[in-house]
Amino acid sequence: MPPINPQKPVPRPNSFQVALVKKQPLGWQVLWQLGSAADSRGEPGELLGSELGAQLETAYSQPGSQHSKLQVQGQNSLSVYFVDPQLAVLSELGAQEIGFLRTLASFPEKNLNPVLLVSPSFEVHYANQAAKDLLPKWRSEVINSGLVPVLSKVAATGASEKVELALGSEVYALSIVPAVEPGLVQLYGENITTKKLIETELIQEKELAQHYLDIAGVLLLVIDPQGTVQMINQRGAEILGYPKEQILGKNWFDRFLPDQTKESTRQRSQLFFAGQGESTNTIEAPVLTASGEERMILWHGRELRNGQGKIYGFLSSGEDITEKTRFLEELKTSEARLDEAQSVSLMGNWHSDLQNDRHYWSNQTYHILGLPPKSVLPHPNLIWRQVAGEDRDRLQEALQATAQGKPSDLTVTLVDYGGQAKLVRIISRAHKYAKGTPVSLYGTLQDVTHQAQSQDQIALLAQVFKSAKEAVVFTDDQNRIIRVNGAYEAITGYSLSEIEGKDPHFLASGQHDRAFYEAMWEALRKEGKWEGEIWDRRKNGEVFPKLLSISTFVNEITGKVNYVGIFSDITQKKLAEEQLQNLAYYDALTGLPNRPHLLERMEVALGQVDRQDGLLALLFLDLDNFKNINDSLGHSVGDQLLVQVASGLKAAVRSTDLVARLGGDEFVVVLIDVKSPENAERLAVQIQSKLSQEFVLADHKVYTNASIGIAFYPQDGTTCEELLKKGDTAMYHSKAKGRGRFSYYDQQMEEAVAQKQFLTNSLHRALTNKELTLAYQPQVDALSGEILGMEALVRWHHPQRGFISPAEFIPIAEENGLILLLGEWVLREACRQTRAWQDQGLKPVVVSVNASVRQFQAGQFPEMVAQVLEETGLAPKYLKIEITESLLMHELEEAIHILGTLKKQGINSSIDDFGTGYSSLSYLNRLPLAELKIDRAFVNHIEEDSNIAKAVVGLAQGMGLKVIAEGAEDWGQVQKLIELGCFRVQGYFFSKPLNPEAFAAQLKVGVIHPPNFVVTPRKETSVPEIPQD
Repeated sequence: MPPINPQKPVPRPNSFQVALVKKQPLGWQVLWQLGSAADSRGEPGELLGSELGAQLETAYSQPGSQHSKLQVQGQNSLSVYFVDPQLAVLSELGAQEIGFLRTLASFPEKNLNPVLLVSPSFEVHYANQAAKDLLPKWRSEVINSGLVPVLSKVAATGASEKVELALGSEVYALSIVPAVEPGLVQLYGENITTKKLIETELIQEKELAQHYLDIAGVLLLVIDPQGTVQMINQRGAEILGYPKEQILGKNWFDRFLPDQTKESTRQRSQLFFAGQGESTNTIEAPVLTASGEERMILWHGRELRNGQGKIYGFLSSGEDITEKTRFLEELKTSEARLDEAQSVSLMGNWHSDLQNDRHYWSNQTYHILGLPPKSVLPHPNLIWRQVAGEDRDRLQEALQATAQGKPSDLTVTLVDYGGQAKLVRIISRAHKYAKGTPVSLYGTLQDVTHQAQSQDQIALLAQVFKSAKEAVVFTDDQNRIIRVNGAYEAITGYSLSEIEGKDPHFLASGQHDRAFYEAMWEALRKEGKWEGEIWDRRKNGEVFPKLLSISTFVNEITGKVNYVGIFSDITQKKLAEEQLQNLAYYDALTGLPNRPHLLERMEVALGQVDRQDGLLALLFLDLDNFKNINDSLGHSVGDQLLVQVASGLKAAVRSTDLVARLGGDEFVVVLIDVKSPENAERLAVQIQSKLSQEFVLADHKVYTNASIGIAFYPQDGTTCEELLKKGDTAMYHSKAKGRGRFSYYDQQMEEAVAQKQFLTNSLHRALTNKELTLAYQPQVDALSGEILGMEALVRWHHPQRGFISPAEFIPIAEENGLILLLGEWVLREACRQTRAWQDQGLKPVVVSVNASVRQFQAGQFPEMVAQVLEETGLAPKYLKIEITESLLMHELEEAIHILGTLKKQGINSSIDDFGTGYSSLSYLNRLPLAELKIDRAFVNHIEEDSNIAKAVVGLAQGMGLKVIAEGAEDWGQVQKLIELGCFRVQGYFFSKPLNPEAFAAQLKVGVIHPPNFVVTPRKETSVPEIPQD
């Protein structure tokens, strides 16, 4: 309400047409007027002039007066309408405007919600104070949001409307109703911002709850009393092999159980819902998957009751124990076979846990001692006291030596508990040393009574010779073949009868010169042995590589000389090394050239086009809907699609053109020396026509297409990278137009550039506004589950966009140089957090931090790292710097220098994603590395093809490096890595990246044992991993 201003009854030359006044202690105050801005009778906030005020007071004092006429000298007469005990309307307009005046009087001035009286064109006739505050925004938003036609419709039809209107960050619900005055409408607004926020939060909470159910590692299921599936989570759908929508609403018993358990399970459920069953239970029962396979599930369940206590459903959680059940069965079979083997060989095994005084004997050990299996608790004293005479002291000394770390092998006379004397060979070893003291002893006990004779021992040696996997050849002092084993015959193709008396040199392939063989014999004469790789020729003419070891044996009595050659066929090893080498230039999945190879060949092609003054076309392809195919049908189906697409692209171009896979679902086709742009257009149409057809992959019908961007050399770019960038820009333009299209690059394609700029600007703010956080993914001992280290991974939660993937903003940071600030922040925060955990008494572990090419190029990287360590107080041995192979490709010499400096500071380094892009393995020896990390691309398919992973492990072990695998998502992959000798694993099987609080809690536990995980003892014969720092 305007304030009373009794000091300004100044006459005005103009007059109003309509005014709204209110009785106050000092007179009648003008609240609102229509007409001139001011007049002699008063303006808003002022009192009416004395003459008019006196007349109005007189009219007001007359009982029952609702309408009067007032006259002020020299001015038009006024009609007065009393619409409230203290509210009146003055008007020159006449009685026909009474409806309009009543409309105005009906608006409560103190209403906290905005109220407006407007024309259909939004000419404001009245606005209360709440509306006046928002009027500038209202005018703009109403006109811009298309509400004017709605106002016209209400004014014309008299029908009310309700709409929502956004004013900045606030949302209003508008009620639009016709006014009493014809041609006008009334707007009532209610601020519903808070209500909208609450609705949004409820939706988010519901989605979050479903997310939690879907990421659970077990099957979660709710059925109603009729057996209808009311809820199932993502894990359950994965186990059953159906999409969720094909499960929900279906009968659980009819659709998802094997025939042999269907009815019994249904009856048990009916009894339960009838109140005659147990409220909770744990059982093992199978389910029937979409493929027809039965999976064994360990079920836990309980009833669901409503507020009245009535059972309305049953909640079950199920763990897939199919593989575990099979493993236990196989383990029992294996133990039985081992027992049979020991029985045949008269050899038993034993184990003594020295710390816990626990001991184990196999059944055959009991038999050798003359005892029924399991008849007594095993103990070393039960063996020792049965050893006869002096052999007892010898055995005691041998076991004491074993306890000091020296293996022992002793044959003693033993009288078993049945009174029978035997000659027993006892072998003992110690393992799992803790501070120099053995934790346990283990070994074998073998009855060798019937093998004591030398003839039997010779026969045993002959058997070993015969069954060895390596080829063995004996020659005399003239190097003539005397004897070969079966492996030799199998590898070379020659039998002994064909080659006896020949010089082994007859296998020579011709790939080694005279000097090579002279050096070999010189080593044999001087050192008595030679070892190396050599290429020989099989009987079928095939040349093959072998690893050969030759030793000289001299008979001490006769002085006779013999030579023994032992070799293994390393053809597969060489193929694996060749495959690893090819990874630097070719995509492992499709066999197409990768990005480095493409760039090399494009450089040559550009020179060729320049010489011919021709035209080169680049087609940048990105498959449409590929992510959905991958997510819904699995990576194996996605990989098959990529292979078929690659094959189709190669078939569509000339042999002189280039086809490459850049990664993911991105491909590039380069047409060399095209005659006109139409050639590229025809190929794009041909490719899209081919890709739009149905693909049948693993019994799935899949449909896709490609968005294609086309750029030309030299008009769109003069370098390979520039052409790729322009083609990429054009491709995104195609995708934005609706996918399955192609576009030529032009200067107007700025959408992608604008998005990059937005992220760049936002990233600047993120670094100062603390929008960035770190997550930590554990690095685990695959044998024991012990947490050995962690990798620090940056996360960005944008205020408007929410979570932004590192794959989206890290490349932008690399491109614009923000990676320097971002990288230093990540390093400092990771070191600070690691030291803080150590100060809290948690187990010290190494934190791995990624470094970028730009950080190496900027200089002073080792100095920056040293400064961060000093500021945070973290010891250098707890930091590991991870670099990518792309860094080595561009900055090899600088990388060698920087990594060498870091090593001198006590900081180890690792190659991340090893095997995906580096083209010169010969330089690895020059790099002061501590670790190689096997890329997730090789781990994903390791159970089907482990050659590359095996080669990486062998390479690391040969170079004295640690090796770790990333991306392990299931127990089968972890088992395969253990089999290959890779015992350090990082991946979702053990843990996703965790926020600091969750990681600290896990680190406090110290180990991670996911479902299906089995602690695996480290075998003595396994190639040991490089020790921890």
